[in-house]
Amino acid sequence: MAGLVGDMESRGACTEKTLMDARILVVDDDLRILQTLSRYLRLDGHTVFTADNGEAALQLFRQEHPDIVLTDVRMSPMDGFALLHHIREQSADAEVIFITGHGSMEVAIEALRAGASDFVPKPVDGTALNTALHHAQERIRLKNELRLTQAALRQERDFAKGLLANIQEQAQRLQQIIDTVPEGVLLLDAQCRVILANPLGQRDLQSLAASEIGDVLAHLASRPLAELLAPLPKGLWHEIVVNSRSFQVKARAISGATAPSGSSALPGDGWVVVIRDMTQQYEMERRAQQQERLAAVGQLAAGIAHDFNNIMASITLYAQMASRTPNLSARNQERLTIINQQALYATELIQQILDFGRRSVMERHPLELITLLKEQIRLLERTLPENIRITLQAAPGEYIIKGDPARLRQVFVNLAVNARDAMPAGGDLCFAVQRVVVTPETTPPLPELSEGEWVQIKVSDTGAGMEPDVLAHLFEPFFTTKAPGKGTGLGLAQVYGIVSAHDGYIDLQTQLNRGTAFYIYLPELLVERPLAFVEDARELPMGNGETVLVVEDNATTRAALVDYLETIHYTVLTAENGQQALERLEQQSPSQPIQVILSDVVMPVMGGIALLRDLQQRRWRGKIVLLTGHPLEEELQELWNLEGPGIFAGWLPKPAGMDQLATLIAGALPDPQSSEAL
Repeated sequence: MAGLVGDMESRGACTEKTLMDARILVVDDDLRILQTLSRYLRLDGHTVFTADNGEAALQLFRQEHPDIVLTDVRMSPMDGFALLHHIREQSADAEVIFITGHGSMEVAIEALRAGASDFVPKPVDGTALNTALHHAQERIRLKNELRLTQAALRQERDFAKGLLANIQEQAQRLQQIIDTVPEGVLLLDAQCRVILANPLGQRDLQSLAASEIGDVLAHLASRPLAELLAPLPKGLWHEIVVNSRSFQVKARAISGATAPSGSSALPGDGWVVVIRDMTQQYEMERRAQQQERLAAVGQLAAGIAHDFNNIMASITLYAQMASRTPNLSARNQERLTIINQQALYATELIQQILDFGRRSVMERHPLELITLLKEQIRLLERTLPENIRITLQAAPGEYIIKGDPARLRQVFVNLAVNARDAMPAGGDLCFAVQRVVVTPETTPPLPELSEGEWVQIKVSDTGAGMEPDVLAHLFEPFFTTKAPGKGTGLGLAQVYGIVSAHDGYIDLQTQLNRGTAFYIYLPELLVERPLAFVEDARELPMGNGETVLVVEDNATTRAALVDYLETIHYTVLTAENGQQALERLEQQSPSQPIQVILSDVVMPVMGGIALLRDLQQRRWRGKIVLLTGHPLEEELQELWNLEGPGIFAGWLPKPAGMDQLATLIAGALPDPQSSEAL
């Protein structure tokens, strides 16, 4: 150890350190050598742990985790090789330097093969020891740097993986957003090659350009791409129409690319092209405009028809009364018959106008559609030419709707007549019924159909079809393609109004020389009590001087009603509105009380329904009969359901028939034998 002792003495005079501080475990069963090595290493600033045998050294290694182990080879009971084996089990990176007094190369080679980092022969030389320690520390530094580098690489790799996953997730979300955009989206590169398209964009690309992703796009339909890439004023889109479908197209440049030849588009690295399929929206707008136009025309026509109803009520009553004049000549009887026939024809025209304007009186109640259609088809088979074959197709089951049978029969008759005129040489007329269920997941056959169950009635023919320019005006009143004098132009307008009044919708498909199909959609029924209605009387009952109060704001109609009622032996009082009627009741003679009130529904100041409610509250003991030219379905249902003594005797549409009016008033009078009449 002379060399190591000399180094220790020289180090005492020199304060410069040649090695980094380290934690070193010294193991030797020779206490003198153990103390000398410890003092030498501590003088150099190292932290030193000592053990005089292998087992103690292994325990210290596990507790203190030294950086370097200096160990003798020959020790008992655990030699240096056994200690090295156990240390390597604990740590693969620990630096183990063998100190051997048996300086044969065989021992050194065996130690290195066993996993030792280095060896120093005995007697220990300070220079050799320092060199071995320096190499060990350098290896420790390199290993630490390697670990740090590996950790940094792992961190960077994990960051890169996370970044890639984040980018992929964002790309997936972006793709999902693009895929769910309700418009076609195309991404073009600088050469106008399609590099990306959402599903709708792929569909539009195929239908407008017969192209796919990867193709160079030159046009959409008949429009060159250069035109479509040109900027438009704010808010405007390029319009494309192809095969009866309408599209809007707008492009936005991505900076850097050169615009195609002939285009005024800004240069860019590419373009984003958005394609809107506007076909359905334009159709919805067209239908909405048509319905608004028809509603406006219907409101005007219904207002005129209501006034005509008052006129026809007077003409009809006076003509019917005149026809009953005794000793009337045959010539005058014939003239009155013609007046009655023409009045009836005019009344039917007015009814058609009211149907179109949804102002006609409807008596809707539950009915089974197939039964109604079968009865109607039997009638049509007797009235239509024999060269027209009529069929009915329907899936099994009941089709219950809430409807007015008379008005629905009118719908089917009008459509059948329309089909007959379209098939002068004969053909097929088919009625088909099926159920249509509209859910949030399904596309309704018409945009207006709400969710729920609908009954579809298809009336199709094999006739001549219609020109496209006819369709826009088909349901308008007085529009007809027939020659003058061959039609009024009210048939399909009446169909439209009746279907609308049943909370339904109508559509059609037509093709020249291939026929026409009308589609009627009526809602399923929510079962309710059917409304009562007045049956026509076969005999004309007469009065016996009972007092009837006529409440009518139209003077001519009021006079006609008074004249007729007096003719059939009633005492008649009059009022111009409901308020005057109440005053007449207060002024009535106790000996000649008012027993029946015959009242118009629509009047200024107080109408007929308000009058009825007031009389109900007063517990008036008479009866009231209403005359109306307006729909009263909901009001009538409520009137039938009024609690307490019922005063509502029924109603009649304007113009009222003479026999019907006489029957209804007679039925409203109290039984002469009842206590009420006494």
